[in-house]
Amino acid sequence: MPKLCWKIHSLLGLLAGLGLLIVGLTGSLLVFREELNAGLNPAAFRRAQPDRPRLDLDTLRRRVEQQLPGYGLTGWHTRDAHDPFTDELYVIRYGTAEWLTCTLDPGTGQVLSRPHGYREDATGWLLEFHYSFLGGAVGLACAFALSLLLLALALTGFFLPRPTGRTTGRPRTQNGRRRRLSGLHRWVGLLCSAQFLILGSTGAVWTAERLQDALRARRRPPEVLPGPLYPPTLALGAMVASAGRQLAGFAPRFISLPSGPGARHVTLWGTVEPHSSFVDAYASTLRFSADSGADEDAADIRAAPAWVRAQATFKPLHFGQFGGIATRLLYGLTGLAPGLLGISGFLLWRHRRPLPGAVRPLAATP
Repeated sequence: MPKLCWKIHSLLGLLAGLGLLIVGLTGSLLVFREELNAGLNPAAFRRAQPDRPRLDLDTLRRRVEQQLPGYGLTGWHTRDAHDPFTDELYVIRYGTAEWLTCTLDPGTGQVLSRPHGYREDATGWLLEFHYSFLGGAVGLACAFALSLLLLALALTGFFLPRPTGRTTGRPRTQNGRRRRLSGLHRWVGLLCSAQFLILGSTGAVWTAERLQDALRARRRPPEVLPGPLYPPTLALGAMVASAGRQLAGFAPRFISLPSGPGARHVTLWGTVEPHSSFVDAYASTLRFSADSGADEDAADIRAAPAWVRAQATFKPLHFGQFGGIATRLLYGLTGLAPGLLGISGFLLWRHRRPLPGAVRPLAATP
């Protein structure tokens, strides 16, 4: 059984090694996505005066529309009152279907960057490379396969024998190096195995969902934004107040506005305070009519089915968002583990095989 597990583990590691190296490195960087954005482009992603009070949502919306004529506001990632980072906006130019992004200072209402494609930001490119290798549906399928391979590697690694002091026919120094390398590979794998199971399972679910969406999108034409899909009297502030009455303690984190023909509602995504740090900050939703502002639907994550509640933990667990900066630093370091294991595993596999042209030692004779 251990020998079979070793063969399976080695084969899976050779198949997935390079891909897991790339995914692990990009994932480690994405744990600090907001800090990277602010460091690379502080003028666009960091507020000049973080202590300045936020303007109300309706004032901000009107100022955005004044500064971006010809664009429809379709998504809005809001921040806490004293968050040092800027709001992120998603817009579509009228007559097109491409989603663009820009940033907004919520204290002044100033749009800080021109609308641009998601990949034009370093971390936007990095995120898409992380989950699809920039390869569309084919890249998503590869990422899905890598997630399953990571799960299989973590499971088979549990059954591998511990390193022993047994020697082979190689020189003593080579045996010592191999034992140290084998011990490093084994213990890094054991220490990170629980996290690999989490990353593999959450990554598999997400990539499977995105792959299904990508395949569906191929079968239908993109939805062009013909013009404004909500009235100028849209009252986001009143919707947030109504949401707070329906779900006491509700705090909006993302506002989804109509983005295609036939879409006539506004959805608020957020948390119900106090909430567990293991629950996604966008887990509860409330939907309102964009025309009348009337309540249409509400989904409280606390009353959701078990599988939906489980899915709400995926993002905090996958990106280490549940324990503050210490947990994120730990995730950033352990994200490098798949690459380290891939390299050490390849070296162990290479040393275990006889070198080309090598002469095997003769068996001892009586």
